Amino acid sequence: MLADDARLKEIEKKIAFYQLLSIPLMIMIGLGLYALYGADGEPIFEILNNKIFVYSMIAFGVVGEIKNFSKLLPLWREKAILEDRG
Repeated sequence: MLADDARLKEIEKKIAFYQLLSIPLMIMIGLGLYALYGADGEPIFEILNNKIFVYSMIAFGVVGEIKNFSKLLPLWREKAILEDRG
């Protein structure tokens, strides 16, 4: 069981890392959607008037979140299995 506890701590650290990595990606997606639909020509930052930049920002955020989720899903599954054993 000691190995399971050590593995569980390692998994929790990895989950925390990926969740922290998700913060800037979600901010990028949120700012991009705000610039597209909520700004009415007066965005928070002037660069958000550039549609190519906004679409690129949203695309980068979405692709990053998909990759992030693909890393988190197996960790969550393994964590659930280890917690059921424990």
